[in-house]
Amino acid sequence: VPLDKDVDGIHYTSWGSKYPPVTPAAAWELMNANNVEVKGKHVVVVGRSPIVGHPMAHMLREAGAMVSIAHSLVDKDTFQRLVGQADVVVTCAGSPGCVQADWLKNGAEVVNVGTTFSE
Repeated sequence: VPLDKDVDGIHYTSWGSKYPPVTPAAAWELMNANNVEVKGKHVVVVGRSPIVGHPMAHMLREAGAMVSIAHSLVDKDTFQRLVGQADVVVTCAGSPGCVQADWLKNGAEVVNVGTTFSE
């Protein structure tokens, strides 16, 4: 997709598209509207897809957050420890229930960008 026609933001983090992907851009707007502060905070992004997780991490880094990315290849103990240290957790992994409430530190904020439904 040529950069000048990349309205989906496929090239956002690697080639400099001026349009971020719509899902992380919407999540970013919701975070701002709800006063979720990320500057200087440790933010864990759960998921690394090129359309949601990776661009979300990029946007957060650009806003001054210290970002860790957790994904399916991170062992469970490390994953749980990262989540437990985070000030903000952004889930966009496509795997409902991958983060448990009792892993979160007191006062941590969670932003669920997931679109996978479960019963």
